[in-house]
Amino acid sequence: MKSRNLILQFALVAMLITSCKKDEDTLPPVITIDNPYEYMNYNVYDTINISGNVTDDHIVQTVSIKIVDSNFEPVLDQENFRPNIKTFYFNTSIAISDIHLTTGIYYVLVTAFDGTNSKNLYRAININAIPLQFKKIVAITGVNSNSYNVYGVDVNLQPTLMFNYTGDYISSAINSGYQQLYICGSINSNFNAYDLGSNSVQWSINPENTPPFPSFNNVSFYNDIIYVSFYNTKVVGYNRLSGINMTAHTTTGYTPGTTFLFNNYLLAQERNITGNDYKLSVYYASTGALKVSNATSVIIKGMETQDASHVYIFGNTSASKAVMSIYYVDFNSYYSPHTMPDSTLYDYAKVDANNYLLAIGSNVYWYQQASNSLIPILTNVNASRIKYESVSGNFIITSGNQLKVYNYPSGNYVGGNSLPYTINDIQLLYNR
Repeated sequence: MKSRNLILQFALVAMLITSCKKDEDTLPPVITIDNPYEYMNYNVYDTINISGNVTDDHIVQTVSIKIVDSNFEPVLDQENFRPNIKTFYFNTSIAISDIHLTTGIYYVLVTAFDGTNSKNLYRAININAIPLQFKKIVAITGVNSNSYNVYGVDVNLQPTLMFNYTGDYISSAINSGYQQLYICGSINSNFNAYDLGSNSVQWSINPENTPPFPSFNNVSFYNDIIYVSFYNTKVVGYNRLSGINMTAHTTTGYTPGTTFLFNNYLLAQERNITGNDYKLSVYYASTGALKVSNATSVIIKGMETQDASHVYIFGNTSASKAVMSIYYVDFNSYYSPHTMPDSTLYDYAKVDANNYLLAIGSNVYWYQQASNSLIPILTNVNASRIKYESVSGNFIITSGNQLKVYNYPSGNYVGGNSLPYTINDIQLLYNR
């Protein structure tokens, strides 16, 4: 009798196990994308119409539809559904509203979940960035040593006062992607981030020192990070909303100035606070940790990428004589590709990887890397600032309160205008 009961119990357990296995959901949902078709072309501001269906042998619990980049990171708002049926037909749309998207391959990603199993289906599409458009020159002009007017100069070279700020001036940078202008003084000014849509201060950093001691030395902008060089021996990287991305502490007794982002490194010129000797230091951009630091005789105006391993350095000697050298970052070595004219470098502009414009003495020179040639393109213009405008193919120089535009590479005069006050600096604002 006991044996018969045991047999019945085992049979019941076996039936229950078999029943559970029959109910177990092992099949993921099946996804079909009808639209868009593979590698369909879109432009920023277009709308992607997405349709298809999802089926499951049990139930389709959730469906999400998103647009992702080549790293499969979402780039636009996603659509979410909770159908709770076996067959779900979707027909929705996602607007390509982000003006910062670059031209490339993106993916429509449909993800379905049946409560147990998940399934992804990708459909490749092409998105074209909005065409680059030049909006205006932003000119920072000195009313006096403690007051500055900032003008917007349109494509017809007509100036409009944007705003005035009180304080001194030492450096500026621009972020066309988010329409921001960054300005810092040295001794008696905040660092200010301006919204160029409203021409108002979006956020600020107060001075760390009281006059006559400086607080800020420089500001630069690379890859969506604003690098602020503080007199108090540090460079801090901020995002556009003022969040801190990284901090690099300079060598004891040295204050940072000009900075440049190269590959995964942040290069910084540093000056001895109590003397006139200089260093070029290389920091890891992600952490701010020092990689290498060495003495340099060049007072650096700026740096540019030459190739994957080398950086152009533009500046002057302690005797105010122009210098152009190439720094081999990995091997911490320098060489000079060309002798410079025996005068001061006031500014430079990068045209492309092969061509540079140099404002040296009273002339503007054109340096061509391929031929290693340096020829005067303008003479007796006394340029203090120079910028290359890539949409028109023109370059802009300033001298005193004069702003002049020339064609590149002919050097032919295009037009000009004068502003009410001396122009300290200019930046170029684009639509993205």
